[in-house]
Amino acid sequence: MTSIDSEHLRIQVSETDFCVNCSLVDGNFPAGAADMDYMEDDTGKFWWLARVVVKKKYRGCGYGRKMIEELKARTNGLPIVVCPGGYDITREEQDAFYMKCGFARQDKHTLIHISG
Repeated sequence: MTSIDSEHLRIQVSETDFCVNCSLVDGNFPAGAADMDYMEDDTGKFWWLARVVVKKKYRGCGYGRKMIEELKARTNGLPIVVCPGGYDITREEQDAFYMKCGFARQDKHTLIHISG
């Protein structure tokens, strides 16, 4: 694993009433991102976790989990729903990551985190 100077790493959060964006920044360069959007449908109100992505050299250091914790802190008690897929890791690895972050399987394709 590449050595990372964590002194220069920070998580920047920007939010509106309808979206929250976390950026993992190394000095002046992007190292990762996590985004969620407020949604309402016939099942109720929830946050849709659109993505969590961390550049390869920063993976395995807890930065993805830290960005998810930032998102969780901004849900006002509403659930977060994610449908993992894409990027360069397997679906199984993505499911395992989200489960380590407190998500549970909702159905075959979806995981959910419920505050409480």
